[in-house]
Amino acid sequence: MARNAGHEFTGEEVAREVERYRTLLEINNAVITSLTRDELLRACRILGRVIRFDLAALSFYDEELDALRFFALEGVGAADYVARLLYRHDNGSGQILAFEQPILLPDLEEARQFHFVQELYAEGFRSFCAAPLLVQGKLVGALGVLSKTTNQYTPSDLEFLQEVGNQIALAVANMKSYEQIAALNARERATAERRRTLLGINNAIITNLKQEDLFRAVFSALQSAIPFAKVGLTFYEPELDGLRFFALEGDSTDHFAVGKVLDRKDCCFGAAFDSQRPVLRRDLGTERVFATDDYLFSEGVRSYCTVPLIVQGNSIGAMSVVSKTKDQYSQADAEFLQEVANQVALSVANMKSYEQIAALKGRLQAENLSLQETAALMGRFAAALSHELNSPLGALKSAVQSSQALAQQKETLPPEKRNRADKIESQLRDTVADSVERLHQVVLRMQRFTNLDRTQVLAVDVNSLLQDVVDLLKSQTKGRVRLDLDLKPLARIVVRPQQMSSVFLSLLQNALEESNESGRVLLASRQTDSHVQVIIQDDGKGMRSEEVSRLFDPAFRVQAGRVSTGDWSLFSSRQIIQEHGGQIEIQSSVGKGTLVRVALPC
Repeated sequence: MARNAGHEFTGEEVAREVERYRTLLEINNAVITSLTRDELLRACRILGRVIRFDLAALSFYDEELDALRFFALEGVGAADYVARLLYRHDNGSGQILAFEQPILLPDLEEARQFHFVQELYAEGFRSFCAAPLLVQGKLVGALGVLSKTTNQYTPSDLEFLQEVGNQIALAVANMKSYEQIAALNARERATAERRRTLLGINNAIITNLKQEDLFRAVFSALQSAIPFAKVGLTFYEPELDGLRFFALEGDSTDHFAVGKVLDRKDCCFGAAFDSQRPVLRRDLGTERVFATDDYLFSEGVRSYCTVPLIVQGNSIGAMSVVSKTKDQYSQADAEFLQEVANQVALSVANMKSYEQIAALKGRLQAENLSLQETAALMGRFAAALSHELNSPLGALKSAVQSSQALAQQKETLPPEKRNRADKIESQLRDTVADSVERLHQVVLRMQRFTNLDRTQVLAVDVNSLLQDVVDLLKSQTKGRVRLDLDLKPLARIVVRPQQMSSVFLSLLQNALEESNESGRVLLASRQTDSHVQVIIQDDGKGMRSEEVSRLFDPAFRVQAGRVSTGDWSLFSSRQIIQEHGGQIEIQSSVGKGTLVRVALPC
C-alpha cells in the first residue's frame, strides 16, 4: 500500500499498516489451505479486523447468466443476500462486470439513480466498496463491503480490499482447478466402476446357463454401479400383448412380482419396448404418466430408469431400476443401463437358441431311443414269435402228414378197421383246427405289436395289452422267475396301444431282469374311480433313495471316473405316460425289491 514520498507516519498509522499487513498475511495463509467455498468464506471473515462493515459479501461470476451471484460472508441479514444476482445491465452493480474495475460509493445518497443502489439504500446502507476477483485478466467474482455509515470507505480501504481480492481470486482459481480435478477423478472412478460392472455382467453371462442364476448375477453386479431399491426384468408375450416379469430384485408387491403381466400400453416397460429408447423419470411427484407410475409412487418410489431389451433391431422386453430418492438417475445412468440391457438381451437370445438346440437334440435322442426300443421290441417279438409258431406249426404239419398217410391206407383197410381210421382222421382234423386257431391268435398278437402307426388312438382293455406282453415274455421266464398275474376287470380307456405296450414291456422286462434267481414278479391291475392302475413288483436287490431320484434323468454323468448315461428307457416311458395324462411312481428299498405303479386316467 503506497504512500506519498516524504510522508511522515504517525504511530497510529504505523499500527494500522501493521494490522493491515498481518490481516492480509493471515487471509493469504487461510485461503491457501481452504479448498472449498464454505471454508474460504469462513477464512475471509477476518477481513473485519481492518475494514469495518455491517455486511461483507463474496460473489462468484455465473458465466451462463452473465451475473454475479452473492454468497453472504458476515453481517446482520447476511442470509437475505445468499444467491442474489447482480446483472451486467444494471449500471451500478454491473460496473464491476462491465469494466472489471473496483467500485467505491462513499455516499449512496449520491448514486440512487441505480436500481441496485436504491435497494441497498432502502435497506439502510449508506456506503459501498467492492473489488473484482481477476485471474489472468478474467473475472471470477467480486468482494464487497457495505456500511450503514456515510463515507465509511476511503480509497485506501478500496486498495486494501483489492489486495485481499487478489489473494481470494488466486484461491478461487486453485479451488476451481481442485474441484475440476476432483470431478474428473470422480468421473474416472465411476467410469472404471461401470466398466468393471460390465465385465462382471459379461462373466456372469458366460458362466450362467440358467436364466434364474444369470439374472441374479446381473442384478448383483449392477448394484455396485447404479443404486436401486428394485430392479425388474420383463419379456414381451405377444398373445397377451403385455410384458411379464421374469426376474425381480427387491420387495415384491401386488403390482410388481415375478409372473405379473403389465399392459404394454400403460407402463414404462411398454414405453421403452415400443420406442426402443430409455424412459427416465426424475421426479414421480410431478412426472407420473402411466398407471404403473401411480402404483410406484404409492410404494414410495420417486425416480426410475427403464431401458429396452433389443436383439437384431427387435424389442424382446425391458429392464428397469427404481429408487426412493428423487433425481437418482441421470442420462448417463440411462446410457450405462442400456449397455447392460444390450448384454442381457444378447445372452437371453443366445440362451433361447441354446435351449431350442437342446430341445431339438432331446427330441432326436428320444426318437432315436424310441426306434432302438422298437427294434429291440421287434427282436424280442421275433424270438417269442418263433417259439409260439413252432408248436402249432409242428402239430399242424404232423396232423397233415398223418392225414395224408391215413387217406392212402384207408382204401386198402378191411371194413372192420375203417371205423378206427375214421376216428383217427377226426382227431387229426381237431388237431389241425386247434393249431390253426393258435396260429390265428399269434397273428392277432403280432398285428397288435407291429402296428406301425404309433400315434393311433384306440379304446382298449389294458389287461389285453398286459396279457400280450406276458405271452411275449413267457419264454424268458421259464425255469428262472415266477411271474404271477393279478388282473382285475378294467374299464376300456383311450390310449395309443403300441406305445403303451412298449412301456409295459420295458417295465416288466426290467423287473424280470432285476429279480433274484427263482424269484417272483407280480403284475397286477386295479380300477379306481378316476384311474386304471398297473402295478409291477419284483423282489430284486432294490435301490437307494438317491438312485431312485435319478432314475428318469437321461443326462450324462461321471461315476467312479467313468462316464455313464441315465436310463433312457425309463425317461421315454415316463414321457409316453405323461403324454397320456398319466403318472409313474417308483418305490424301492435296498434288499427289498422295487415297486412300479402306473396310473392312467379313465
